[in-house]
This record gives sequence, structure tokens and C-alpha cells, in this order.
Amino acid sequence: MTAVLDDVKDHLEFLGYRVKEKPEAEGVYGATHDKRWHFVFNEQVGGIFFRSFVPTDDVATNAELESFVNDLHTKAIVARFYIDEDGDLAIEAWWPNIYERSAFGTFVDAWNQDIGAMIQHPKTEDLLE
Repeated sequence: MTAVLDDVKDHLEFLGYRVKEKPEAEGVYGATHDKRWHFVFNEQVGGIFFRSFVPTDDVATNAELESFVNDLHTKAIVARFYIDEDGDLAIEAWWPNIYERSAFGTFVDAWNQDIGAMIQHPKTEDLLE
């Protein structure tokens, strides 16, 4: 684990996340929280890559999902959304391989704000499981 990854892990734990390395994937960490969205993260391409997946409803059409994802993008600050090859909604963000406490805290707040916008979107209940 690099110093930056260690700092990110410690910061997330300070914010109340429980962080554990995934036994099935070396170097990939799961972050769970009682009141926040769960995600995984790992070092990738000179930074830390954050991601989460949400199953989509089987009856949702491609056009509905495309419109939903496009709408999420209009509100997103740091997250990108797309429908992956399994048909799940993928949520991703990347943080550069530097650590500064205040800036990283702002990033985590923005990630949670993007997730919150997804949760509160009027189509979420219809399109996601």
C-alpha cells in the first residue's frame, strides 16, 4: 500500500467508513458506512479509483437508462455514470495520487453529493433495483 492509499484509507475510516481489503482481489478495498453509499477503491493509473455498481431493473429500456444516465451527468461533480456490459449502473471517480486532507474531504463530499443526487432522482426507483 502506498502512502497516499494509506492516507485515503485512514481518512475514510475517520469519516466513519469501515475499510477492508477484498479477499478476492488483492489491492482492492471495500468501504462501507452505516449512512453512506458503499464502494470499492484501488490504486490505478497514478491515482485512486473509486467505483460502485447498482443493478438496473430488467424491464428498463435502453432509452430510459440512457436518459437517466445523461441526466445524472448534468448534476454530477466528480462521479461518472454509465451502464456496464452486465447492464448495471456503474459509478466511478478518480482521485490523483496526492493527499491533502481538506481537498480529499471535499472530494468525498462531492462523491456523496453525486450519489445523493442519483438516489433522489425521480427515475431511480423505476430503473434501479
